[in-house]
Amino acid sequence: MEDQPKPPNEVNEPALKYGDDTVQQGYAPLSGASILAMANQAKVGVSMAKVQEIADGFAFTLEQMAQLLHVSLRTLQRRDPADAMSVPISERILQLQELHAQGLSVFGEAETFQAWLQEPIMALGGSTPLHMLDTTFGVQLVSQALGRLAYGVFS
Repeated sequence: MEDQPKPPNEVNEPALKYGDDTVQQGYAPLSGASILAMANQAKVGVSMAKVQEIADGFAFTLEQMAQLLHVSLRTLQRRDPADAMSVPISERILQLQELHAQGLSVFGEAETFQAWLQEPIMALGGSTPLHMLDTTFGVQLVSQALGRLAYGVFS
């Protein structure tokens, strides 16, 4: 089996901030440059250390991460922290990283965001946000629900 390339420098920028033409606290969708950086990072692959960092941020177990990423638990367990993940897994990790930043911006603290992920949401057809995180479309729907909450729109 070939050695996968090690990621040189991962995208680890804090969430962008925006407001009425001034920088304020809050979350803003990625700019074109940030999306390009994330696309390039996904091609190189994010490290297993980043997978663990995102799991810790969401308070997910490695088993839960394996389910969200559609890989076996053993695949994640046998990886060294510096090992680069595949492009599809890297994309999912970067999407989850962005969603986590958005959730923290909306709720202000990790525990409240984590609790919200467990609650059924009408905008998600009665599913919990956590249940939706295993697909790209589900992540988009959860992000949209967070966006509505940020603007005080009932979801």
